[in-house]
Amino acid sequence: CWFDEKRIYLKNKPEATMRRSLAQYLRSTLRAHELVEVREEQNVDESHPVDIKVTWSLTNRLALIEIKWLGDSANVEGTAAPTTYRDARANEGAAQLADYLDENMIRAPEHLTRGYLVVFDARRRGVTPFGCDVAPEDARYFENREIEFDPRLEESRGDFHRPFRFYLESA
Repeated sequence: CWFDEKRIYLKNKPEATMRRSLAQYLRSTLRAHELVEVREEQNVDESHPVDIKVTWSLTNRLALIEIKWLGDSANVEGTAAPTTYRDARANEGAAQLADYLDENMIRAPEHLTRGYLVVFDARRRGVTPFGCDVAPEDARYFENREIEFDPRLEESRGDFHRPFRFYLESA
């Protein structure tokens, strides 16, 4: 999902690649469990798809997984200023997932559903304009800086798991 060899910029709209990768990982690791279905882009209502839905057959268990990415992505040609997402984007993802869980509770109240926010964090400090060099210390600046979630939905909701943050290292 990288645009450049230094792993500073993500490709344009990298979320689909991230979603496919996570779905494949889940299929591979959950295959030992019988009757588990991992599906991408599943609608929770008429027009809102959650990124990944995991269904355990012969049970009433579901998992809804929403994916967000943070960092800077280049346009297809690599000529324009990058799209930049920071902590606010992760917070939007948490609110979006909470809405999906609420909607799922209305539409499928007999299911025990758990929500998971997965954040792929490719933030780098000092990444403007496109094509600039980033010092190694700036490339790794966010490596150990957690995202500030407000509110912390896992503390107030029994169906919301603590968000998973995967830091994507630079080269």
